[in-house]
Amino acid sequence: MKIDLDVRTIEEWNQGHKPGALHFDLARLIAGEVPSIEKSTELQVYCRSGGRAEIASEILRSKGFTSVHNNGGF
Repeated sequence: MKIDLDVRTIEEWNQGHKPGALHFDLARLIAGEVPSIEKSTELQVYCRSGGRAEIASEILRSKGFTSVHNNGGF
């Protein structure tokens, strides 16, 4: 299973996002929250330009997610 994970703000999400993507704001990851999904799920993380996606990817890996990819910007 593969999930597109959008780590932009809710305002950015509301302006448009990839169909079927899961929204999980980077601020939530920084605060210690993680998405309620299996840690082996393939995550394609994206934001506006790729910078926040890289930070989010690093956090997710440190929390035990095993298949995390920075998918750049949207």
